[in-house]
Amino acid sequence: MNYPYFTASEGVKPSSNENYHLHCHDDYEIYVFLEGDSQYVIEERSYPLSPQDVIIIRKREMHRVWHNSDKRYSRITLNISPDFFLENGCECYEKAFLQGEKGNKINAEVAKSSGLYDAILRFKSYTANFSDFDTPIAKSALVEILYLICEISRFDSSDEINPTVKKVLNFINNTA
Repeated sequence: MNYPYFTASEGVKPSSNENYHLHCHDDYEIYVFLEGDSQYVIEERSYPLSPQDVIIIRKREMHRVWHNSDKRYSRITLNISPDFFLENGCECYEKAFLQGEKGNKINAEVAKSSGLYDAILRFKSYTANFSDFDTPIAKSALVEILYLICEISRFDSSDEINPTVKKVLNFINNTA
């Protein structure tokens, strides 16, 4: 395998939409919004963001952040290879990433009350601010995060559909 089973990063980034493009990848992504004036676009759906909201992005879902203003923006992202679930004996926790009809957003209130947000902060601490992933405690903390996501039954789905993105995705899907 040419890449790690999982990666993570935290950052304060410029709020220019020019720096964020619609993209997809073969890994799963957990995106934690920390601050800014932004929304998250996944496929043709748009999710308004509040601090501590968690977005679950499934592999091959087209996604991007969209900034409504130039307000300071920060986030945490965790990217997880599908191989991680098999290699760590937690295949049952992959189910949350396979159920697209469930929606993509875990609102901040649910993330905090379920312990998910605290688990993500522990993971950050255990990995020395996302610099050391190759430890048993880092893998255990990630498994805990995946377990908590699976236990959460209230994902928010968006009623906001972006017609332009929908047309582009339909075109791509019909020509591929």
